[in-house]
Amino acid sequence: MSKRMSLIIAGLALAAPVAVFGASCESGTAGPISAPPPAATIPATSTAAASTKTTGALPGSIATMTKLGVFQVAKRFKTPVKGVTGYLLNQHGRYSVVYGIDGYVLAGALISPTGANLTATYNHQYAPKPAYAGIIKALEKDGALIAMGSPAAKHVLYIFEDPNCIFCHKLSVALAPYIKSGKVRIKIAPVAFVHPDSMGKSTAILAAKDPGAAWATDETEFDTRTEEGGYPAQNPPDPKLVAAVRRNMQLMGKAGFGGTPGIMYRGTDGKWAGAAGFPGNAWLVRQFGNP
Repeated sequence: MSKRMSLIIAGLALAAPVAVFGASCESGTAGPISAPPPAATIPATSTAAASTKTTGALPGSIATMTKLGVFQVAKRFKTPVKGVTGYLLNQHGRYSVVYGIDGYVLAGALISPTGANLTATYNHQYAPKPAYAGIIKALEKDGALIAMGSPAAKHVLYIFEDPNCIFCHKLSVALAPYIKSGKVRIKIAPVAFVHPDSMGKSTAILAAKDPGAAWATDETEFDTRTEEGGYPAQNPPDPKLVAAVRRNMQLMGKAGFGGTPGIMYRGTDGKWAGAAGFPGNAWLVRQFGNP
């Protein structure tokens, strides 16, 4: 193995500066979300060893996609690998880190000899952080939210969910005892992309007399075999509610989520944070204690 390949690139890692905790239903409009680094440091290298190609022509595929308007190159940066340049790409508010080498483009996690995920470090260092407070304010203003749980709950989660998302269903099951005990209140922003009838189900639930009860029905009647929610879809969907769901999807993108569930919550420091995918029961206990 060559010296420059002492750092390996493995797996797809498109970027958003939110934490990834588990699997999610991908929207197909943006890539998977990568996690911010656990205080990783970029290995020191000699000037000769580091990449210096931070100016000049872009790799062919990046140049072509830029000309087509698919994304913009927000930043070029050096890496510790000789001949490898990093690129932060902006795809309509979604950021990703890729690497150029000898005209080729590599998308993945750049792992150092010590095991540090440098791609995650670059994401955290260079990609703009989502303005969660502003996104939540916009969700509250538009009113396309489904509230479940006590208004007096200590913890409030804002969650982007598709009514046909199996991982949203897993999250719903895990959160149920927290909601029942009054510890957690959730506000669901319905989106639609998993199945063709996702839009009709989202608008039907929003149109229901009690949207919270309608969403609960979607979850209790969820078919895990076919990965389909149990609430009947509107056919055709109400155009005004379709617009509301699409606004939710735009805000989901601004929050850096490429799939569902996408969770916004206050961390232990009191600041809004994001978590992509089903976080698992252990994470819920760490954040909120036992139900």
